[in-house]
Amino acid sequence: EQLRAEMDATATRSSFEVYPVEPKAPVFEAMESLAETAVKRQVKFQPTLPALVSLVFAAPNKLSSVIASLFKLLIEDAVENTQITIHMEERDHWLTYTFKNTGFGIPNERLQQYLFDSEVEVSESFDNIRHAISSIEVWQGTLTAESQVGQGLSFFLRLRSFI
Repeated sequence: EQLRAEMDATATRSSFEVYPVEPKAPVFEAMESLAETAVKRQVKFQPTLPALVSLVFAAPNKLSSVIASLFKLLIEDAVENTQITIHMEERDHWLTYTFKNTGFGIPNERLQQYLFDSEVEVSESFDNIRHAISSIEVWQGTLTAESQVGQGLSFFLRLRSFI
């Protein structure tokens, strides 16, 4: 019944794909796909994930690439010999991933333009995140971000839990 409602809501989108998926595996897949890049930049992943979490609505193969696009930008911005922290919190039928680095950062206003203003030209990394946002919207989730110059970037990916 839930999937039927999802299909009706997104029938106009040709790339429809939403299923209940396990939310921790895509994090580890994304970390593995960028392990070599992280080592070159001398950045480590520091996941702090709960033992049990509910399934979330997403595309099974796409969620890993969405998270990898966030990790790639966090690695590019990170200061050497620092960590990218990864947390998950489940509350009120939503699962929120929090990804943070200790990095150079950019002005927050500019970050918001790079992510959400299609008229602003951006690098490939930001363009990948813009495409990821389209997928997240199909899943009825949200992506928010913050940046502080000299402190780094933070991403908050919020997905609906499957009950």
